[in-house]
Amino acid sequence: MATVYIPAMLRPLAGGNATVRAEGATLRDVIADLERQFEGLRGRIVDEAGIRPEIGIAIGAVEAFTLSDPVTAESEVYIIPAIAGGAWRADDVSPAVESEDRLIDKAAFAVLP
Repeated sequence: MATVYIPAMLRPLAGGNATVRAEGATLRDVIADLERQFEGLRGRIVDEAGIRPEIGIAIGAVEAFTLSDPVTAESEVYIIPAIAGGAWRADDVSPAVESEDRLIDKAAFAVLP
């Protein structure tokens, strides 16, 4: 069974667990097994189009883009909420920024313990 890392925002739907085990040969199968174990979790991870835009998923160190991505019994699957934000005033920006009137917008995915 794959080990699935659950982000803090979804843990209430996963019985409070930070990690769970799930079976499946594809990401779709693993998410179906998560839904079997924790009803309601699937809808927060995927929608009818696939992986929800505000969610990132990595299988090991590789970002998953489709629900048909393969998963092995030894896989570690990370469900990663998008982290976005930040516009800093130009005078708060590091000197590495070329233009002082430029705002910096950042969006990133982060894996936290």
